[in-house]
Amino acid sequence: FLPSLPSIPSPSDALPGLMSRFSDELTALGGTFAAVTPEKLPQAILDILDEKKARRIIAWLPENLPAPGLFDWLRRAGVTIYGPMVSTSGAERESSLAERATAEAGLTSCEAVIAETGSLLMRAGLGRGRLASLIAPVHIALVTPKQFFPTFAAFVEHHRRNGTYEALCRDSSAL
Repeated sequence: FLPSLPSIPSPSDALPGLMSRFSDELTALGGTFAAVTPEKLPQAILDILDEKKARRIIAWLPENLPAPGLFDWLRRAGVTIYGPMVSTSGAERESSLAERATAEAGLTSCEAVIAETGSLLMRAGLGRGRLASLIAPVHIALVTPKQFFPTFAAFVEHHRRNGTYEALCRDSSAL
């Protein structure tokens, strides 16, 4: 267990400041950030897919994404969605991996958004396979305001205060 880490206050800890800092850092890393309302999310995702000429995506299961009904909307728009689960044996596994390797984009959420570094804290698990964020050339992460933290230390401190830190570490092989 890590020693207790102090919360590191920042003048930009309010959500707009965190979003701005994250956007700046992510842009410096070559990424793009867009804030959209839930009503505009399906079209915003479709616009990204159109721009990247992507029609096949690998995605986390719907219950792990903060966007109810999104898959139905994307399917109606002609998007093929591969799930994150891959078979564990022989030829079936090879076939599953080959199919997912054709995905032009990955769609996930994340555990946290770290503004200081422009990073997403990813945690794999049932229905949240790592391939969705790694195998495709484009990664689209859906995040909510409560997932923004100024620093990793602030994220850890938040979970310590809420009594969820030990469970988070126990349930994750890597953060």
